[in-house]
Amino acid sequence: MLTHSFLRLCRSKIIDDLGKQHSDPQNPVAYFYCTEGQQRGTDPAILLATLLKQILSVQPDISDLVIASFEKHNKENSLSFEDAKSLLSETLKYLKLSSLHIVIDGIEKCDQALRIPLIRALNDLLDPRKHSITTRVKMIISSRSEELVRKNIPHCHHSLPVDESNNDSDIEQYIRQLLDYTAPRLSHMSQVREELVEEVKNKARGIYSRAQELIDSALKDRGIKSGEGTEKEPLVGASRPEHTRSGYTDILTSMIPRRNRAETMGF
Repeated sequence: MLTHSFLRLCRSKIIDDLGKQHSDPQNPVAYFYCTEGQQRGTDPAILLATLLKQILSVQPDISDLVIASFEKHNKENSLSFEDAKSLLSETLKYLKLSSLHIVIDGIEKCDQALRIPLIRALNDLLDPRKHSITTRVKMIISSRSEELVRKNIPHCHHSLPVDESNNDSDIEQYIRQLLDYTAPRLSHMSQVREELVEEVKNKARGIYSRAQELIDSALKDRGIKSGEGTEKEPLVGASRPEHTRSGYTDILTSMIPRRNRAETMGF
């Protein structure tokens, strides 16, 4: 499953709902948020190792092969991509889980040299012809490049495009809500406020998580103090775009058994 510009609010909701639905050791949920500018957030080996750690964290027993590999690589203080890929595959064969849900956000941020091998390794988990894993694996993968994933995961059955063009009005509304809290004085400076909205929107390029940082920087450049004169309650989060929310609801619905949908679709 491929989504573009996977919104932070929606991805957390999906993981929460999947976690409630599949909380037992035989139906784990594993996830990884790729992060630009952080080595640990872009290393495919760490990504696979993190998924494995989350899967094993709910297992009552850890297999000998995992312990042996950990002891070996603990001495080396590193784990190669090939080792992590092999370890994940072998562990899934050993555990024989009923199902496994994997969520990966921003896969295009991963190390370029290993990005395609990573996607192909994930595809192997979905293709029963490539291995002897009996576990039913389902994935949600977000990327700002549809071609990157579709070319390497032929089993991608659903796609929800949320690109910069149709996300434009939503992020603008989000920026305005942040500005209302961060710099309420701007409500009396309409021209400056509109310039700020346009500047932040262009620099954010559809990435919601960058908006607050860009607003703080733009205000500082203009000599405007953040939060000055406000008595409002702290902003927990701007409202989730309606068309995006309904799109994720449709995708999540297709992944959840029908008899339990009503109690898990609490958007």
